[in-house]
Order: sequence, then C-alpha cells, then structure tokens
Amino acid sequence: MKKVKKMIEKFDYWSAIEFMEKELDEGKERGDYYFELGHLYRGVGEIEKAREYYLRAVNLGVEEAKRFYELTNFLLEGKNNNGGENEVQKH
Repeated sequence: MKKVKKMIEKFDYWSAIEFMEKELDEGKERGDYYFELGHLYRGVGEIEKAREYYLRAVNLGVEEAKRFYELTNFLLEGKNNNGGENEVQKH
C-alpha cells in the first residue's frame, strides 16, 4: 500500500487504480484493497465503479465501507433523478 499512497500523493489516481487492480487479479483479494479502489474511483468520478468496489469491501467484512456504499447509492440516485446531473446545493 505504500506504493499506492505515493501515487495518490502525486494525484496519479489512474496508476494507483491500475496497480491495485493488478494486485487483485493476482489473487490478493483483500477488503482494504477493494475499499481503497472505491475511494479512487469515486475520486475520478466513476461512481458506479466506486459502488462496485465498496460493495466488494462490505462483502469481505470492511465495516467502514458500508457508509461509502450507501453514499454512492445516494449519488447514483441523484444522478438518475436529475436527468444525468448530480447537483449539490449550498445553504
């Protein structure tokens, strides 16, 4: 994860995603990897992919991932209800 954290610090999210997906492809199924991929995909605006990875993390017992899974569901619902637009209103 140190290598991934350095990529994130450099805002090289796509390289971090590629690295982590490769690790998972090599059979290193870990809830924390799925959780981090959820964050990365959310960070690059890929909400549906983020949701997918958060759900995988939840299924592997990462409790904290539940909140983020629910957040992505909320974001996707907002996108679908606003004709493709997800608006955040300031009060």
